[in-house]
Amino acid sequence: MAPKLETLLSKAALGGDLAEVERLLDAGADPTKPLRKGEAPIAVKVAERGQTIVLDRMIERGLDLMAMCEGDEDSYRLGGRIRLLDAMLLTYKNAASEYVLDWFIKRDGPEKGAANFFRLAIHTGTYWGPNKAMRESRPPDSYTYEDGRTVAELIDEVQPPSFREALRKLKPAKPRGESAPMTASQRKSAMLSAVKTGDIGAIRALVAQGFDIETSIQRGGAALLHAAGNGQPLVVEYLISRGANLEARDADGSRALEKAIYHANKMALAEGKIECARLLVAAGTSLEGDLGQQCLDIACRHDPSGRIAQMLLDAGVGEGAVLDEQLLAACHKGMTGSVEVILKSGRADVNCQGTDRMTPLHLVCFGEYNHYSDPFRHRAPFQRGATYKQPKSGDKKIAKLLLEHGADPWIEDGWGRSVAGCEEPGHQTVQVVRDWAEKHGGKPKAK
Repeated sequence: MAPKLETLLSKAALGGDLAEVERLLDAGADPTKPLRKGEAPIAVKVAERGQTIVLDRMIERGLDLMAMCEGDEDSYRLGGRIRLLDAMLLTYKNAASEYVLDWFIKRDGPEKGAANFFRLAIHTGTYWGPNKAMRESRPPDSYTYEDGRTVAELIDEVQPPSFREALRKLKPAKPRGESAPMTASQRKSAMLSAVKTGDIGAIRALVAQGFDIETSIQRGGAALLHAAGNGQPLVVEYLISRGANLEARDADGSRALEKAIYHANKMALAEGKIECARLLVAAGTSLEGDLGQQCLDIACRHDPSGRIAQMLLDAGVGEGAVLDEQLLAACHKGMTGSVEVILKSGRADVNCQGTDRMTPLHLVCFGEYNHYSDPFRHRAPFQRGATYKQPKSGDKKIAKLLLEHGADPWIEDGWGRSVAGCEEPGHQTVQVVRDWAEKHGGKPKAK
């Protein structure tokens, strides 16, 4: 069954894939709906994650933050149907509340917008206390709202008393534009925050003020490395257009491309990281020799889609080289897409053997690439109490792929065990292999 539009929209929005978000919105996906009952709506989760550019695009496409959405008594405390603005504030996240504050300021102007946000935050956030956005929006006590009440009178109505006292102690915020110039350390922190959340406007403002994009902002890494590592393709594209150094490294010795590939298996970042990798490869990141081979090795361990591995192979990485080690690594990590890409390339032996003479099929079924960490490795194979790999969702599919490409289920590893000869009750992946061997009449090879 095909996924619902809202499921696809959530994945694309949290991953920062703007093109896919636009396509799904045009197809009728509704960002005010939750994926499951009792969860926050998609737009609220996007605000909580700090994907401001995606939210801006949703608003351009017709999303109304004043629209009503389904609330949940446990999640929102207010219960029933509430506005998206209220739901965003009730996520307890600074990123969401700061977005709402900026939305009010864009709509009502700096002074009135900040005051209106402060009033909304008081009404919806009685139990969660003042956060950064409230500190930035606190009007003077004498400020008078349209209904005639002053800020001081509004605070007097707040419950519980502890929250009321906390609000009174907040100093009125300075009007925007009157803040003191930032120090070098503050500029680095601001750039790091903007890069991680994909705030292009803030990044452009810092660059316009003279911030050098090659400056290390954390752990020896410049802005491009952090943008790639956090799956922010729009930021990566902007920094590349500004001439960012593609070969710069951080304190760990990683370049932007490696940072983009690492942890590309995390659902919320996957699409953004893959797009970052594509932009970096297209911009001419060096893939010569060991550099390209290293990127391919990382992709086989971190990219379940296989799109990065295919991208690197298409770019000529490891041309003519045997990919046995990459196949073993992808099978060990359960990276279904990468396994499929390597098998289709025809450059790996599906029955190759690695540590402990384990084949890719052994690794899919039995576990760790290196068994020296196994405290039970001295026991006889399949003995009660021996440790096995916990099957992942993709393992059965990988096992079928290997078998379809000629994997021999009767090959024995260094412990003398074959997958088809294993009698491990409840091991679904092993059962798939045993069923295949029985159906195809396979027999153990004579020694």
